[in-house]
Amino acid sequence: MKGVENMIKNELKLYMKSKMNFIMLIFMSISIILSYYLTNLEKAEWTEQLHSTAKDLNLEKVQSIVDGYSGFTYIYNFVFSPDFYIIFFLITLMGFSCMFGGRIFSDLKSGFGNMIIVRKNYSKYLSSLLISQTIYISFFIIIFFVLLTVITNIIFPFKFNTNLTSNIPNLAPSIYNCFKFYFFQIILTNFIIVLIMNITSLSNFLFKNKYIIHCVPLIVYFIPYILASTIGNLSTSLGSFLSNIVCDHHLLSIYYYKTSNANLFQSLISFILLPSILLFIVIVSYILNNKRFQEMSK
Repeated sequence: MKGVENMIKNELKLYMKSKMNFIMLIFMSISIILSYYLTNLEKAEWTEQLHSTAKDLNLEKVQSIVDGYSGFTYIYNFVFSPDFYIIFFLITLMGFSCMFGGRIFSDLKSGFGNMIIVRKNYSKYLSSLLISQTIYISFFIIIFFVLLTVITNIIFPFKFNTNLTSNIPNLAPSIYNCFKFYFFQIILTNFIIVLIMNITSLSNFLFKNKYIIHCVPLIVYFIPYILASTIGNLSTSLGSFLSNIVCDHHLLSIYYYKTSNANLFQSLISFILLPSILLFIVIVSYILNNKRFQEMSK
C-alpha cells in the first residue's frame, strides 16, 4: 500500500512539473478572454441604450440590466455557452491527453517502464496511474475555476441589491444561487473529463499507436455527436434521446434544465446517461487492459 502511495505522489510531482500545464493555461485562457470580450460588448450595447432618445424605451429596466452585469454575468456567459465553453472543454481534454494520455502505452514500450510494472504488479501500477491522474485533473480544474472566480469578481465586482444579468433566466440575485449552478457545472465538467481521460489512458490495449491514443478524447467526443445526428435524421424521437450522450448536451444540461420545459425524468436522463456510459466503458477497459497485460508482472 505504501508503494502505491509513493507512486501516486511521484506521478503527481511529475504532472506538476510538466510544461503542458503552462501551454494548457494559455489556450484555456484564450477562450475565456474571447467570451468575456463579447460579454463586455453586450454590456456596452445596453449602456448605449441609456443615452437613447426613444420614447418607448424603459430606461429604468435598461439601467437595471446594466447594473446587473457583474463577475458572475461574465462567468455564466462563459460556462453556459455552447461555443466558448465547448472549445474550453476540448482544449482541456487534449491538454491532459498530451500530458499523460499515452503514459501507460509508453511505459509498456520502455525497458524502465517494464521494470516498474514488474516490481509493482501491473494491476497496482494501473490503479496508481488512474488514481493519480484523477486526483491531478480534479485539483487542476477546481483550482483553475476558483482562481477564475476570484479574479473575475475582483475585476467585475458583484453588486448587491441588483438583479443579476445572466443568460439563465429568473436567477435570484444571491451569492447562494450564483455559486449553486456554477458549482454543479464544475462538478459535471470535472467528472466527464476524468472519465474520458481514464478511457484514453486505458485504450493502449486497443490501439498500438501513441498518437491515436492521444486522439481518443476527440473520438469519444465526436462519435456520440455523429450517431445522434445520423440517427436523428431517421428518427426524431430516437435522435432526441441519443442527444443525451453528446458531450455538448451534457455539459450544458444545467442550462437546458433552467431554460427548457423538460420534466424531471428528462433532466435526470440528461444528467446521468453520458457519465453512466463512460463509467461503464472505463470499468470494461480496466478489466480488459489488466487481463491482457497482467502476465507481464508475473
